[in-house]
Amino acid sequence: MVTLEAAIAGLIANWNGDTTVEQRVFASGDPAAIDACVEGVCRAVLGAGVEGSIFAEKSVGIVVGLRLEDGRDVVVKAHQSWQRTLEQEAACVRAQAALHATGFPAPRPLAGPVAVPSGPGHLTFEEYIDGDLADAHEPSVRMAMANALAELVRLAVPHASSELASTWWDWFAGPLWPRPHSTLFDFSQPSGAWIDDLGARARSRLTGWPGERVVGHGDWSVKNLRFRDGRIAAVYDWDSLCLLPEACIAAAGAVHFPATWYLPVPKAPTIEEMEAFLAEYEAARGLAFTRAERRVFDAATVYAIGYTARCEHRPGPEGEFQRLLRALAVRAGF
Repeated sequence: MVTLEAAIAGLIANWNGDTTVEQRVFASGDPAAIDACVEGVCRAVLGAGVEGSIFAEKSVGIVVGLRLEDGRDVVVKAHQSWQRTLEQEAACVRAQAALHATGFPAPRPLAGPVAVPSGPGHLTFEEYIDGDLADAHEPSVRMAMANALAELVRLAVPHASSELASTWWDWFAGPLWPRPHSTLFDFSQPSGAWIDDLGARARSRLTGWPGERVVGHGDWSVKNLRFRDGRIAAVYDWDSLCLLPEACIAAAGAVHFPATWYLPVPKAPTIEEMEAFLAEYEAARGLAFTRAERRVFDAATVYAIGYTARCEHRPGPEGEFQRLLRALAVRAGF
């Protein structure tokens, strides 16, 4: 365990000194100032100060495991406001709390969202649930994930609200791709135009689909799950809740479920693994998708993986998500 200040300094160092996320959340790139801010909020909303940090990660937001002075281990997530408003984040927290109450493996929310006193971002707090990493290329792990996604969609039906519609990425209107979630990615490279073309064709097939919107998890990948004794012990990243047709929710899960940075395994599925995920999802759902829904599913796989392929794209050999995109485009008849 290290101090929170040291944990934040380590994140900044790992990002070669880039403090963009810190500035967009805390209006500061100073680890000491960020430490003081989080310390103050913890005392105000959790009734205890911070003893130290047990882990820290950064991507579109900052996630830190905290040991509080009263011995509790909690997780604080720092969110950029351009992805979700405070009201939208509050809707995610309410849904997470309701799912936790049913016994679904969602960590119990503890506080938030709380506006950062010194900056434009906001903070959420939840209980810390640890577990084991897993390789979703293992059939038993894949099946557990497909079953859990179907269960999440079923349990979340009462919590569908317009507040869960993402302001960051509208699948059906506005710009083709959302603003890249990280400064690491540059969508302006003209050599990626083939990805844009496939994405536009896939979106045109999705536009106008009258399917009912349901609540799902938009980043249903194994990196956001932990396991214990072969069962899912925790699902993370609840600000990824979204409101989409169920065929799109299933498609996003099917193309991203094996993605993890924590194990040396392929991040993308094979076509056969995708088909198996879909079959397992339909079995857990208790109803196969109709022919029309399957057509939407196929288009949605191209569109969902198109964003990831755009993030992956850079000069040089194609990466695994770009290769998957080409295979999916053929499969969908583009």
